[in-house]
Amino acid sequence: MAKTEVKLSPGSVIGPYKIVRQIGRGGMGEVYEAFEEALHRRVALKIISPRYANEREFIERFKFEGQALARLHHQNVVVVYSLGRHEDIHYLAMEFVDGQPLNEVMQQDSMPLEQVLHYFRQMLSGVKALHERHIIHRDLKPKNIIIGKDRKLKIVDF
Repeated sequence: MAKTEVKLSPGSVIGPYKIVRQIGRGGMGEVYEAFEEALHRRVALKIISPRYANEREFIERFKFEGQALARLHHQNVVVVYSLGRHEDIHYLAMEFVDGQPLNEVMQQDSMPLEQVLHYFRQMLSGVKALHERHIIHRDLKPKNIIIGKDRKLKIVDF
């Protein structure tokens, strides 16, 4: 049976990144909080599931999207730092957004209309920037929108 998860543990090393903890998992792979020692920064490290590690078309799409996002700098879209491969693990290192997914924020309590509109405008601004670069987010939903502790919205998980 084919392996479907990487299952990295805290302290594992992928390229220049040391795994801190897993922060998400989906059908295509896992996302970890990691630390880049050389630059003293936290990153979100997206790892392709081993199930897709040998699928050329999937890997090319992963690389293309990483390269396209790396050229985009917008305050409401997560920043891509690097794209790489460590042994058989393909990864994308991105800005770590310290906050909560919009779906969790929405469940905590009711938001005033002004706050809802504030977040909605930020989301539209990020999506507009993506579309201007011909980048389509294929899974835009509240879980993939993070509200940072600074109350700024970031679109993640491409």
